[in-house]
Amino acid sequence: WLGLTDREQEGKFKWITEEEFKYSKWRSSEPNNYQGNEDCAEFAKGKWNDIPCSYVKKKIVCEFKKEFIPGDIDGDNRVTLRDVIIILRSIAGLKVEDSLFVNFPDIDNDERIGLPEVLFILKKLSEKENELDVNLIGKWQIVMKDHWTDCPEGEESDTIFYGDVINQKENELTILIDGEGQTIQFNKEGNKYTFTFSYEEDGGVVNETVILNFKSDSYAIGEGHWRWSNSLGYSCNGGYKIEIRKIR
Repeated sequence: WLGLTDREQEGKFKWITEEEFKYSKWRSSEPNNYQGNEDCAEFAKGKWNDIPCSYVKKKIVCEFKKEFIPGDIDGDNRVTLRDVIIILRSIAGLKVEDSLFVNFPDIDNDERIGLPEVLFILKKLSEKENELDVNLIGKWQIVMKDHWTDCPEGEESDTIFYGDVINQKENELTILIDGEGQTIQFNKEGNKYTFTFSYEEDGGVVNETVILNFKSDSYAIGEGHWRWSNSLGYSCNGGYKIEIRKIR
């Protein structure tokens, strides 16, 4: 049983989970409501058939949700050449309602899946293939230079120091600098990592953001921005260029 029924209103099939009914795959001449009592839908050799609900042998519906991945046509939770081939083979006849079923967006809103959509999937495929698998745990050399600030104390000089990342979770890491631990939150988008953290300094609090673009799994460049403020309402800003390199 598909979990699909028109028991409430004949001819108006809906999912028992109340989700909108957008996709169908009926057998030829189905649904036909034979003898006026076929209110449930079943699988029948890969397609759908309406039958009396009393005939349903296995009244079980399995449902799962997965993260939306644009371009994942074959449902394997990744974008590969297979997805492109599927689109190319179907390019002449795939309709927008089919694209809703396979979670593939109608990029140019022309109610067809065509070249813009194929280019989109190729772009996603390229991004995925070029994405680095960076293990942040280890010892890093950190170079900060080209500082600027609007604080009265003026700009800082170039600095080189070392940090040991000793723990890495999904969106958080712990780094030791001069023996002191610092917890840093981060987000990953392709090969771009955005790190955010805060600390106390000179009677105030510094909120800092560092954006790094990894060129390899052991080298990245980027920039940092920070804002210092205190309870009296004083604040100032600054920034720098940053380069990091994994040394072990």
